[in-house]
Amino acid sequence: MNKNEWIDPYLSSIFPPTPALQAYLSSRNCTPSETEFLLLKEFSLIEEAPLPRGIKNLTYKYQNGLVVPLYTPLKAFAGLQIQDIHSKRFRRELTLKGHWNPIWLNIQNHMGKIWDGADIWLVEGIFDLIALQRILGYDIVVLGCLTANLSVSQKNFLKRYAKNIKVVFDMDEAGDSGAERVRIFAKINNIGYQRITYPAKDPADLLQERGLEASKSLFQKYYYRL
Repeated sequence: MNKNEWIDPYLSSIFPPTPALQAYLSSRNCTPSETEFLLLKEFSLIEEAPLPRGIKNLTYKYQNGLVVPLYTPLKAFAGLQIQDIHSKRFRRELTLKGHWNPIWLNIQNHMGKIWDGADIWLVEGIFDLIALQRILGYDIVVLGCLTANLSVSQKNFLKRYAKNIKVVFDMDEAGDSGAERVRIFAKINNIGYQRITYPAKDPADLLQERGLEASKSLFQKYYYRL
């Protein structure tokens, strides 16, 4: 797979990278030229930019934000998530299809593999997703939940399609609580479950602190099916 295959050229043209964004992404071990399959652009003065079709009420300024396109499982544009680069606050603007579908980061890249029964690796945020996809390889199904709390639509999606879930949430209290909720959900619905632990706060920090090869070695034992 071409790692830039899923970058939306229209969105890329209206949200050009800026020095502030480049500095932030570099601090997270990620630069605009290395965003793999996700679009990360600074979001400011949006009133002056043409809006993607289906987004209507995006008329405010959101300085120092990352714009992440969201897609449905069938690759239709579902909306945008705008995340402040100085905090964990984010705002989401969805199209009608976005309201009708479960929202996962990276779902558009992996739905075919999910239909074929591939294991689903779950992370929380966007940088964790980018890091873990680098560590595991681009053929492994990694989805971003956006938070450690699964939504109703996400749970319904997993009930229908998931055979095995591997949870790689943050190694903190919120991540532990979220992983436990997923474990209970998986047990009730007869879905295989595994919690992946590692010596860092989150996958992005692990990659930054240990490097790619050491991170791959840590996860190698989890590649196999449950």
